[in-house]
Amino acid sequence: IAAMFLPSLTQTIIDTAGWRTAWLVLAALPVLIAWPLCWWFVRDERAVGAAELSGEPRSSEPQWGVTLAAALRSRQFWILAASLCAIQVCLGAWTANLVPVLMTKGLDAPAAAKLAGVLGLSVIIGRVGAGMLLDRFWAPGICAAVFLLPIVGFNMLYIDQPAVWQLALAVALCGIAAGAEYDFLAYFVARYFGLANYGKIFSLIILPLTIATSAGAILGGRVLDETGSLNAVVPAFTIATLFAAALPLALGRYPRQ
Repeated sequence: IAAMFLPSLTQTIIDTAGWRTAWLVLAALPVLIAWPLCWWFVRDERAVGAAELSGEPRSSEPQWGVTLAAALRSRQFWILAASLCAIQVCLGAWTANLVPVLMTKGLDAPAAAKLAGVLGLSVIIGRVGAGMLLDRFWAPGICAAVFLLPIVGFNMLYIDQPAVWQLALAVALCGIAAGAEYDFLAYFVARYFGLANYGKIFSLIILPLTIATSAGAILGGRVLDETGSLNAVVPAFTIATLFAAALPLALGRYPRQ
């Protein structure tokens, strides 16, 4: 939700008080909003004993799951990591540099910031929509289909003078994939590796994924500075995204629990 209005808010602050003030405001938001909400409303039943206090019986059945070492030896772990890292490099380059990229298409800074808000709405659509589809269909197939969407968005950058709706569509297609990506990650880890060591396995996939996001942002910024657009990397992004979409199909059937 924040991604829907933060680009416009940030641009307004930059225009009125400068980018240093904008950084301070952005830094204050997690401290003043997110942290108090987590402190007051997020609880761990294991810590507070909520189940005992409410009189509800705890399940004594152990959680199914493979060990961390077994997960690292499995092909599913590396397929999943490679697929997500490949697409995240591309999406990281796009989303981190979205406003200046839109400005290269003829929009001024405020208009580009407003259009960037489409990313937040499409992330919500991608996250909720992917979750609904995962409940009904084979997850790797859904993942492959969703990961193909950014290819259309990337290649729309070749349009010299695109209409606003074309830019909005390009942003939305990439945003849907970005929103669905973490749904896929959480679901795949649970289905292929179980919940017994879920946190450890999940964190080891998130680590390279975060590095890939940062690398994509730096790559996109460098290309944008040197060439004035992201057109030069669109062919590479297309190949990487096709690779990311094809890999989940090799994950195979869900293991028996």
